[in-house]
Amino acid sequence: EKDEGPQRKEAQRIKQLPEEVVNRIAAGEVVKYPMNVVKELLENSIDAGATMVTIKIYKGGIAPQGYMIIEDNGYGILKEDFPMLCRRHTTSKLTTYEDLMDIGTFGFRGEALSSVSYSAEMVTVTSKINPEKYGNIEGNEIGYRAIFKEGEIIEPKNKIPEPIQCRMGTTIRVDGLFHSSQLRREAQKPNREWHRILSCVQKYAIEKTGVGIFLTKEGSTQGKRDFLIRTKPHETDKEKNIRAVYGREIAKNLVNCTFESTEYEVKGQAYFTKPDYHSKKSMFILFINSRLVKSKSLKRKIEAIFEPYIPHKTRPFVYIEMKINPRHIDVNVHPSKEEVHLQNEEEIMNLIKNEIHDNMLLSNHERSFNTISTTQQILPFASPQKSKSTPDTQKVYDYQKVRSTRSDQQGDLEKYIQITSSEKRPRPETFIPENQTPIKKKKIQEQPHEVIMEDDEEEEELISVHTLIEECRANSCKELTTLMKKQTYVGYVHPQLSCIQFKTNLYAVNPIRISKPLFYQAIIKKFGKMGRIEFHSPVPIKPLIQAAVKLPEHTVDEYCQFLLSRTDMLNEYFSLHFIMKESEIQLQCLPQILNNHVPSLHRLPPFLVEMVEEVNWQDEKECFESIANVLSTFYALPDEHELHKEKDVPESSVVMTDDAPKNVEKSFYSGLYTEESLKWITQHVLFESARWLLDVPQELLNDQSTFLQIADLNDLYKIFERC
Repeated sequence: EKDEGPQRKEAQRIKQLPEEVVNRIAAGEVVKYPMNVVKELLENSIDAGATMVTIKIYKGGIAPQGYMIIEDNGYGILKEDFPMLCRRHTTSKLTTYEDLMDIGTFGFRGEALSSVSYSAEMVTVTSKINPEKYGNIEGNEIGYRAIFKEGEIIEPKNKIPEPIQCRMGTTIRVDGLFHSSQLRREAQKPNREWHRILSCVQKYAIEKTGVGIFLTKEGSTQGKRDFLIRTKPHETDKEKNIRAVYGREIAKNLVNCTFESTEYEVKGQAYFTKPDYHSKKSMFILFINSRLVKSKSLKRKIEAIFEPYIPHKTRPFVYIEMKINPRHIDVNVHPSKEEVHLQNEEEIMNLIKNEIHDNMLLSNHERSFNTISTTQQILPFASPQKSKSTPDTQKVYDYQKVRSTRSDQQGDLEKYIQITSSEKRPRPETFIPENQTPIKKKKIQEQPHEVIMEDDEEEEELISVHTLIEECRANSCKELTTLMKKQTYVGYVHPQLSCIQFKTNLYAVNPIRISKPLFYQAIIKKFGKMGRIEFHSPVPIKPLIQAAVKLPEHTVDEYCQFLLSRTDMLNEYFSLHFIMKESEIQLQCLPQILNNHVPSLHRLPPFLVEMVEEVNWQDEKECFESIANVLSTFYALPDEHELHKEKDVPESSVVMTDDAPKNVEKSFYSGLYTEESLKWITQHVLFESARWLLDVPQELLNDQSTFLQIADLNDLYKIFERC
């Protein structure tokens, strides 16, 4: 036991890592995928003034047989610079840290070639300088070649590059990527890595007008080359590059807009597709100062604009490029330079979003629609029509015919039903001033999408969230779920009763009972992807909590501080944002869970209390589940006693949607519901969203207060036959 003490103490001492280990760790951060190698070397070629870049890929560049070749006609590399070429932190881009403030090139750290040489079996560099750049330097009239490994020249043995006849420019060949890392080598699949490379090069081919970019997949068709990308070296029209790279279908639906702000010293342009075009592939491309970067927040804002106009689970094509003062951007925040930080980032994003939104609405007036046959329109689930030459021997009886369809529904049953007056309904207490319209605007976001072309950009779904989604599906009733997906809305009777039709059956459904599981599942399935409902002015939460429960003032302050301390997580995953403003903790925005829906704001005080008391903040899965439960209770449809009179709802100057009646808009932007607005939401929001979002819980199967079959066409015919 006495001998073990010094050994444990020795193991805890801090040691300097060997340089080789440091370099390998750094290489692993820069080179995650073969795509990172292609991106770094392509950027180096562009920095070197190349007007033509050819990229050849074989088996994804992965060991043991794969390789990649990047060839350009740039300035070339001096013979004297070869020994330093693959060493860490050797660069021609800057000399002092202050130079980073005005950096205009892609590279600046001097880590790209070093990381590649530590990740690959070998790197062969062949280069001949351009006399127009360097002048006539003795000894550089011809080209030179050297083979590198782990930062140093391994061939020739004397460490001096060998002379060779070659074309002006630089050619770099990378062989056997990840040859020394079995784990990474086995994790990479050549086909998948090829698609990552293709996606990356496609983006640069659009942005780099004036640079011809060729991408080929070697050995794909019996030794022949397939040019997957081929842009012209002197082409300056981005639309033509988009057509060459992504095809005519995208190009013919493009809309172009520009944006500029002298205050934030930014200007740029965007290309995006009209609502006529949509794809399951995510194609969001962002260049800042010619640098390809990612911005999840901007991507969500832009894609949210298109949600009401394109089909579910589809995405538009969006390309954005902007120039900003280099002193307002920090490029040194990510190992592979995939992310940057901007000064006034939120304001710049809103500038871009608003410009795209305005131009998209203008283009939407010219939208065209595909026509379908009359039979399909009337009977969406009917089997294909038979040929005229084939006799129809099976007779369809009257009692088998569907009488009401989505194409002729009115959703109005009041004229057939005697409804009691609602004048005696008690008005619920509200904590929003009656003369103020609190809701500012809504930014709507679609549920997560599948990124096919960009596996590296796919946002990973948390295991706990995936588990919650699977639990919803496992605990659902398949029959009721199918009924809700294929139902035809018949009409609204009162807040707790609407009628729907499925096949030849008529059902009475309680919308309030299905609204809570619908909102719960929408929250889980749109986890981290919800839009925002912003208030004109942030709402102080202390008086709201005090109105909900009687607690000592110091306890109320603790509740407020607790919510503020959780705001980062709540904002990122649930679009629920608390801020400190004017020495008060205030609520800035709520999540936009379903389109055209705002919760009843008189429920806001108890909601804030439940966020503190009812949420399990210790366990991840239980935390997300309990937050979704509290939110779904808050957002569920209001009951009859929670409705307001039309005259009590303030006017709103904000135009929400062309689909909603004006009196319904008043309710949306005040958070106060009338029966008219509830009727509209029940039909156009609740039952429409339930078609694609709701897995009906098994517990509702035998609950006659939620689902009740009230008529069957077949049985009705039997009754009439007896008569």
